[in-house]
Amino acid sequence: MKVRLTARKDEIQAITDVLEDDTYESAEKLARAVVTTTMRLLLDRDWYVVASRNGGNNLLYGPVPSENEAFKAINSGELGLGGEVGVFPVRSVSNRERAVEELDADPNPACAACNHPKVTHEHPEVNGCVVKTCKCKKYTT
Repeated sequence: MKVRLTARKDEIQAITDVLEDDTYESAEKLARAVVTTTMRLLLDRDWYVVASRNGGNNLLYGPVPSENEAFKAINSGELGLGGEVGVFPVRSVSNRERAVEELDADPNPACAACNHPKVTHEHPEVNGCVVKTCKCKKYTT
């Protein structure tokens, strides 16, 4: 299966910026920057894999740059697949890192001044905390 990779406009611009940067002292340093930038750009993409299960023989094909390309490969017969077939997303490294950061964030932050939940400070008609016995006038992080 051939991986059909089409460069995106922002990816072309990122590589062009590296190539036009005059601060690289040698061709080797420029080449390293191009390779590093290319790898970062590819890791930022979401990919797809084609999974095949046929009589206990499980195979993965890919990565494929789009779900459409994965289905084209299946429908063209170029993979020679039989049995059960599925297309599955493989999320980018950077998207996964962002998801982990979001999971690490406190889902119910509390006010540093009164320790009440943030939502108790968001009533449109009350300045500060809505808890009657609380004297907090502003949500503090």
